[in-house]
Amino acid sequence: MEWLQQVLDGSPDAATIEHLRRGFATWLNSATGGRRDCTGKLERTRPLSLARCLGLPESPERVRTAQRDAHLRAVADLLPVQPHHPWKRATALCNEAQSFTRHQWLCWVGLDAPPAYASEINRLLWLAMRAGGGKLPTTARQYASILES
Repeated sequence: MEWLQQVLDGSPDAATIEHLRRGFATWLNSATGGRRDCTGKLERTRPLSLARCLGLPESPERVRTAQRDAHLRAVADLLPVQPHHPWKRATALCNEAQSFTRHQWLCWVGLDAPPAYASEINRLLWLAMRAGGGKLPTTARQYASILES
């Protein structure tokens, strides 16, 4: 989903443009042919969905959830917790997210982008909140589930 964020930010790199090119080409070619049934009638093949060709979930809500989860996983990677302790990572991520939600988010909710002075963790949490519609999971178990996927 990193490529999607690049497109939304207006700064796609060469790999993102190639991904989009391949996805659109696959989509355009997905229904070019047809076959005839036993009576000779032409049956058109059903085209693939553009979302599937680009590797996106079918609904915008699922895309936003996937973006939110990707940002939360990136936050977990930055926390000073060893990766081989999944429950400790989930608990630390939950605590960090709750702290951000109660304090920083209230000040930054109206901003179009996180402030330049924001730490990388707060920047990623801001992006997660935006993708999640201003809401983040509330329990360590939910964060553990996100980190497992």
